[in-house]
Amino acid sequence: MNLDDGEAVVLIVSIAVTLVAGSGYYLRLQRVARFSCPPGQRVPLYLAPPLSLGLLGVVLLRCAAGDVRGGGIYFALFMALGGAWIFATLALCGCLGVDFRSDALENHNSAVIIALSGVIIGVTLAYAGGNIGEGDSIWQTIFSSALATLGWLLSWCLLDGLTHTSIAVAESRDKASAWRLAGFLVASGLILGRAAAGDWQSVSNTLLDFAKYGWPELIMLGIATPLERALQPAVKNPSPKIETYGILPAGSYLLFALATLFLEGRWK
Repeated sequence: MNLDDGEAVVLIVSIAVTLVAGSGYYLRLQRVARFSCPPGQRVPLYLAPPLSLGLLGVVLLRCAAGDVRGGGIYFALFMALGGAWIFATLALCGCLGVDFRSDALENHNSAVIIALSGVIIGVTLAYAGGNIGEGDSIWQTIFSSALATLGWLLSWCLLDGLTHTSIAVAESRDKASAWRLAGFLVASGLILGRAAAGDWQSVSNTLLDFAKYGWPELIMLGIATPLERALQPAVKNPSPKIETYGILPAGSYLLFALATLFLEGRWK
């Protein structure tokens, strides 16, 4: 199938943004980190984008609209748009207190590297969810993906505004907080991405379905807020154990998200 003019513009812009932003990302990762960040420590930042795009490719080939599942130009369009989506989100992270260049690389902050890996995977899941199902145009898919991503960003903003978790990650360098944030963002991407999935009917139906299937995100946010406050570094516990205070809660968020999808019948 041939692209119309609007679709061709999206493809060209997406490819350009992915190539330029992606090249800049890896060049900064290599140049800045050479002296301030050991190679082994920055491996997650090298691997997260291609692994996330690989996951996106699987979702597109298995669950997207027929024109996309068959490969070809529409598959390339949504893959390129996914790359641009990821790198655009990384550019926004500084506004939420975890900056790729200054915090992760120049300040040699391994906690931020953990958190940013969660950002990349989480936003990929939100974007991928909007690609699931049949539709009549790419704009319907973009709307659904944007809806999931905006919900994901709002949830992150609310968590940070209520708990200042970015301070624990970026300033206190607490790896346990970074694991919890990464787990929360990945789980949020699962819940909200799946809430935006489905065959297109109308804008109103998409919004209703998003509210219907995305409301468990509010429960998770309600759980994460007091938990984050209780588990952050304190005078009595300045260096919380990563396994107990970080990985275990992060895994709990993921289990909650998977259980939500299963109970709602959205796991398929």
